[in-house]
Amino acid sequence: MIIVNKTSQKIIGTDWMINIVSDLLNPINSAVVTIYPNPDYSTLYLSTGNNLITVKSLKVYSFNSVLVYAVNTILPSSYALNIGEFPQGSYTAILELSDGSRQVKEFVKQ
Repeated sequence: MIIVNKTSQKIIGTDWMINIVSDLLNPINSAVVTIYPNPDYSTLYLSTGNNLITVKSLKVYSFNSVLVYAVNTILPSSYALNIGEFPQGSYTAILELSDGSRQVKEFVKQ
């Protein structure tokens, strides 16, 4: 729906603008995934910081774009990732969240 000022006939707002503001102000709709400790030798912890948002899928790629780990089941809002068998180097984690967003995080295996 478009909201129009009847006097000036100018558009003063739309539903999508209201939804954007609502999403920004509503912490349920926002999650920031943290990976810690980084760098590490054996276990990384992933957390959405929000118990209502979970990780739907996790893919980890090596620095040369080789898929080294993938899980496509729903993970809890906090998850321990065993990286002990990963070779040393830089990795990229792509996380798909239950709120529909996708986040990309980088970490280092020492």
